[in-house]
Amino acid sequence: MTRESKRDDLYERVLSDLRSRRDQLDRAISAIEAVKTVAEIEQPTRALPEVQSNAFIGKTVVEAAKELLAAHGKPLKNGDIAAGIAAGGLHLKSANPANTVGAILMRRWKQVGDIAHVGRGTWALAE
Repeated sequence: MTRESKRDDLYERVLSDLRSRRDQLDRAISAIEAVKTVAEIEQPTRALPEVQSNAFIGKTVVEAAKELLAAHGKPLKNGDIAAGIAAGGLHLKSANPANTVGAILMRRWKQVGDIAHVGRGTWALAE
């Protein structure tokens, strides 16, 4: 075996090892993302105030979230807010409503500041 072929063989072994580790990491990441998604769409983690079935029809996600946060009086998580606004008749068409609510509220927090980010996926009114 020539010196060049030994070097090429070494590179191939290293690359093969890295590829196998990448596949393992991709599978681990997918599994964790699946568990996270299921956890976010489960039942609300706190008792929410009763919401009339048409309370949020015609409102934006931000308007509905602010009303829900005001009625609850305490911080709520993305999943709780998504469940509350759905109960009020505002249905999101996204595959993961909790993530959509989180993205919308994060943008609102950064741009306007009337909603406060108080923890990972947890929101309150800034007032």
